[in-house]
Amino acid sequence: MVGNPNDMGLDPSDLNPPEEHPGARILMDAMDEIAEARQENWDSLGISAGVVGEECMRKVWYGFRWVLPTEAFSAKTLSIFETGNIWEDRIVQRFKDVCANVWDADERGRQFSVNLLNGFVRGKCDLIVQGVPGFSADEAFVVEVKSMNKAGFNASKKHGIKKAKPAYYGQLQSYLRFFGYRRGMLAFVCKDNDEFHIEVIDRDDGYMNTKLANVENTIKSRRPPAKITQKSDSYTCRFCNFKDVCHNGAMPERRSCRTCIHAAPVLCDNKYPVFQCGRTDSPMDTSRQKQGCEYHLFETSLIPGEVIETSEENETITYKMADGSLWTDGTGRLQADDEKVA
Repeated sequence: MVGNPNDMGLDPSDLNPPEEHPGARILMDAMDEIAEARQENWDSLGISAGVVGEECMRKVWYGFRWVLPTEAFSAKTLSIFETGNIWEDRIVQRFKDVCANVWDADERGRQFSVNLLNGFVRGKCDLIVQGVPGFSADEAFVVEVKSMNKAGFNASKKHGIKKAKPAYYGQLQSYLRFFGYRRGMLAFVCKDNDEFHIEVIDRDDGYMNTKLANVENTIKSRRPPAKITQKSDSYTCRFCNFKDVCHNGAMPERRSCRTCIHAAPVLCDNKYPVFQCGRTDSPMDTSRQKQGCEYHLFETSLIPGEVIETSEENETITYKMADGSLWTDGTGRLQADDEKVA
């Protein structure tokens, strides 16, 4: 029971936050606006190593196929990312202080690139260390650095990364598969109180064999994999960017080769993802994939309607939508890339 402020020697006005000055709000809004305008967002060429451990492969498929525009982050989220980068630099220095050898960049001065499944699984490794106190002098480790809130940190420390943060576990296992090292480390810090922890993780080949098989099947599939739940408000779905497309019958918001019925990924000996156009029987580089062409037709599973007519002559597909209306794909030739189709 909350006591009377007067009984505790407090003025009731002390319990109320100070009134915000309108100028301060204008200043903060201006700062946020600049931060958001400066952000650069790129399409993921393939599937990030950070989602190899993802439970929902349908979500992975939507992202891989560029179903939605690239995500724009709020100023607050961008600040959280910056804080993570600051902590990464600090932890890298901690390793440099005590390890005989620390590599945080390749011979070109860039983060170590990782690619699996012919370049379709991609990532960048934070660190490789050798001569680590407490371990054999010649053993090398892949190190991934993360910052977490208190709840995530405590869960990771108590239950282990594999259970508490499966995405981080899959990411580190991907790097271990690529470099062939026996063990890796997940170095993570609590942003709330600066507590620091390192978990040593053995390479798990059985885990990666299963995960890479799932990813490969997802890459090759023309249709999105099955939903992991039919409830859009479930814990796994309610914060997902693709919830409206997956559960609520929303139209896809982007035309690109990756959403086109004619395009298919090709797993060949390459470091970058390759897509082939079935209509022209030609490979497509990333720039062309983004642009699409006037003959784009959405993969039918992306349209929340029933196919009732196809025309090879006109290269169109007509759907009966949930409200009974008809919609024909292929009539909006040369539609802008960022324009919604509905």
